[in-house]
Amino acid sequence: MRKVKKMKKDRIKFMLDIQKWKQMSMEDLANHIPVVIMATAMIAGVIAYIMYIVNGGYLAQIAAIKEYGFISTDTFTAGTTGLVFGGIAGNIILLLLIAELVVLSLNYCGICKGGKKTALIASGILILVQIAAAFVLLWIRIGRVTVEPNAVRALIVNFPEVIMYVKPVGITYTILTVGALIVFFGLLLAEAGSCGMVTFTAEAMIFAKVVVPIVVWILENILALGAAVIGCIFIFVVILGIGKLLLDGLASAGSGGEGSGQSASSFEAGGSSGYSESRSEKRSEPKRDNRTPREKDKNPNHHYIANYQETGGIKLYKVHNSMGNYVELDNSVVSRKVCSLADAEKGKHIFYRENSGQEIRLDDIPWKKMK
Repeated sequence: MRKVKKMKKDRIKFMLDIQKWKQMSMEDLANHIPVVIMATAMIAGVIAYIMYIVNGGYLAQIAAIKEYGFISTDTFTAGTTGLVFGGIAGNIILLLLIAELVVLSLNYCGICKGGKKTALIASGILILVQIAAAFVLLWIRIGRVTVEPNAVRALIVNFPEVIMYVKPVGITYTILTVGALIVFFGLLLAEAGSCGMVTFTAEAMIFAKVVVPIVVWILENILALGAAVIGCIFIFVVILGIGKLLLDGLASAGSGGEGSGQSASSFEAGGSSGYSESRSEKRSEPKRDNRTPREKDKNPNHHYIANYQETGGIKLYKVHNSMGNYVELDNSVVSRKVCSLADAEKGKHIFYRENSGQEIRLDDIPWKKMK
């Protein structure tokens, strides 16, 4: 009986909450949707960061720092910040934004009457038509929507001016879109009752599309940023040291000018032969080159791969897709094209193991399995 009563109470509370949502005014609803947008962006950011850690993003970044050094753009990665912009989270934020604009429009229509109301509705409809046209053209371009040849021929026959004058049509489309946006948001901002809500919505979108992705990017590239800071500090210290040595050298040269004549005369008297012999001996001694194969090799088309094919290291693949045949470098988080397969076969690009300097033959690089 107690369980049944508790279930009834929970159901009543749920119904009461729904009634509150139903009774909520447009103004209250317009103030709540931006909060939901920011909460959605924060949740997406947390999920994206967890996925980056789970997929070994930091291990790949350490390997990239070892390969490319402390100061290099190749150590930075976009990581999983794209999940905040696109995917499910991006679609949810877009739907919430559309809902917010609809609520703002309804609230404005409730406040204003006459010509302002008509202008807002007309500009809103024009914006929707322009957005729909842009999506249709985009889908046709990427092949998501196919157009029958007969339909194309009919369009050319019935609307030849549209086909012949594409540029003026595009300019007209741009002018109409910009004008509709100016009228729509200008009316909302001009009204005191909706100006604050529009500003709050803009702040929520900036938070969702700018602040959250930047924070996620900084967290995912914290090692690369730290390495870059250390590298800059090291370079700064080296420059300071060189400057100090130059200043000390100038000071010692000025103070030692008086004794230079005496040292020169003593050298002429008895030390010239021994000094020249010691210099010739030093010249005859070969200098040992302790540089790594990568440091000795100045060819930019010779690629030295750190921790090749090891756990958390760099991998190479031969790729065949719509972009052609090429060699791809994959650090387990991001991948990039290194060179075309034809250039690699011709020997224009050669790959080596960084530790040993051993060449990685093209035949030993596996083909990437396309999903």
